[in-house]
Amino acid sequence: MREWFQRIISLRNKVVRRLKAEVNNARLSFIRPKNGLNTEKRQEQVIISLASYKARYSILPKTLKSILWQTYKPDRIYVWLDSDVPKNQLTPEMKEFERYGVTFRFTDDDLKPHKKYYYVMQEFPDAVIITFDDDIIYGRKVVERLVKKHFKYPDAICAGRVHRITWDKQGHIKPYRQWIWDCDMGNKPCFDLFATGCAGVLYPPGALPGKAFSAEKIRELCLYADDIWLKFMELAAKIPVVHVMNVTMCGIEESNETALGNENVIGNRNDIYISQMIEHYPKEFEFLKSNIL
Repeated sequence: MREWFQRIISLRNKVVRRLKAEVNNARLSFIRPKNGLNTEKRQEQVIISLASYKARYSILPKTLKSILWQTYKPDRIYVWLDSDVPKNQLTPEMKEFERYGVTFRFTDDDLKPHKKYYYVMQEFPDAVIITFDDDIIYGRKVVERLVKKHFKYPDAICAGRVHRITWDKQGHIKPYRQWIWDCDMGNKPCFDLFATGCAGVLYPPGALPGKAFSAEKIRELCLYADDIWLKFMELAAKIPVVHVMNVTMCGIEESNETALGNENVIGNRNDIYISQMIEHYPKEFEFLKSNIL
């Protein structure tokens, strides 16, 4: 068993090293201007959206390169930035991505990670929205695999990485760190699967209810944990999550110092957010409890 596990870890490390090398050595010149986007007619627009901020400007180009090289091209790519950093302060490398279809948008609501879905879903309610993180390098077929799963389950949230929510004997949710992480559940949509944003999440058109876009409630209850806020909004809409298997991705080391996930998990802040959401959205919580497999 130990030998088998070591082989799996060794294979994963090889994939990660290859993926990082490809992105580090890649030049934008391998994509002709505007060829980062789809040029064919589709029944549904596919839009990629992510949020970033000034501390990540140095690593963002690695993520954008990996998005531009996807085998399944999106119709639009949006990067949402804070308006306190004007456009003329974008790095030259970031500006170069505009030639290949990336659009930088500036917001002044200070909604932290929620920016990656908040504006684009309201502006394009009939589009398929795929959210990515700004500190991840993605394999070439991530979008393709997300979209294929969407075709199979058009009424589900499709996520490249999921956790399974676990419960104690009294029917209470266990602490976040005691959930079943990286759960391999690729065959069936479930309500007790929790989509994490790092590996890419696909949202069908109009997936979230109107109350998902209450900036006031977001700030009050879950400002730094968009995944938790989104889970409760998915429950409000009675929309399950399905795991998309074989999604290749890896983190960018330079981002570790500013990663929100570290504080949310290690500092147990996620458990505080979950408790607040349960208190304010008891119907959604009861719906989850009644739909455990």
